[in-house]
Amino acid sequence: MQRYPKSPRLSTATASVTRHGIERIMERSTRAPSWLDQVLKDGQFARLRPQRASQKNYVLVHDVLTNSYLVPVLGRENAVVTVLTLQQYENTHGAVPAVMRQLSRAARIQGVEPPQLKGPTPAQRRAMQQTVKWRKPWFVTLRLTPSSFRKSEIRICPDVTWRQLCVNEVFQRESGGIEAVPDVKALAFPAQARLLGRSHKFAAWVARQVTLHGEELENLISVEVSWGRKPPVIDITELLLSGVASSSVPAPFHEPD
Repeated sequence: MQRYPKSPRLSTATASVTRHGIERIMERSTRAPSWLDQVLKDGQFARLRPQRASQKNYVLVHDVLTNSYLVPVLGRENAVVTVLTLQQYENTHGAVPAVMRQLSRAARIQGVEPPQLKGPTPAQRRAMQQTVKWRKPWFVTLRLTPSSFRKSEIRICPDVTWRQLCVNEVFQRESGGIEAVPDVKALAFPAQARLLGRSHKFAAWVARQVTLHGEELENLISVEVSWGRKPPVIDITELLLSGVASSSVPAPFHEPD
């Protein structure tokens, strides 16, 4: 299998639109070039799979006003050399996976949301209180299709408070409010791990981690949660996939890379 190199991250200071890019965005969308420039500088996009033997990077941007997608093509120093419609991109490079569309929409949602009030939200306060009582870190293992070109797993230790926010999200959705969230210390680890598997926020994070590590989502076999390399190890793959399928737009992710 061909190993694709990781694409460099966009610098928030270097995104710009070339003359040709300006002509194409005005031709293929209702947006101004300055809008696209700001969207790219703010990182409100999903990065598409790098094209073989290409020095260009393709990113997917969701236009909230028209509920459509654009594919800016980035050249040297992340300058926008042209802009494709989604149909033009797919005609040449194949269909864009639904999860990539979801990620681009989630990235834009963060940009168009009204600013939050200063200070922690009730959910964040509850998560911080629970985290004090449940300090033990968890390890998330993303197992991939075996290959001689890469490791067969990605192992990550998520931020403890962010993890608890994901657990709280499920309680709020299924139990009707933050006051319904019990003391997490009363929950056994397997029960909490399965709650994490039903979190839309966590599902979006998993998809993003796979792509950030230069892998493809179709190579993801399973997702496991543990306290370390010793049992118990909880497989949440089925829960996670059903959560992705039931959520048309994953909640924005706030856990750091």
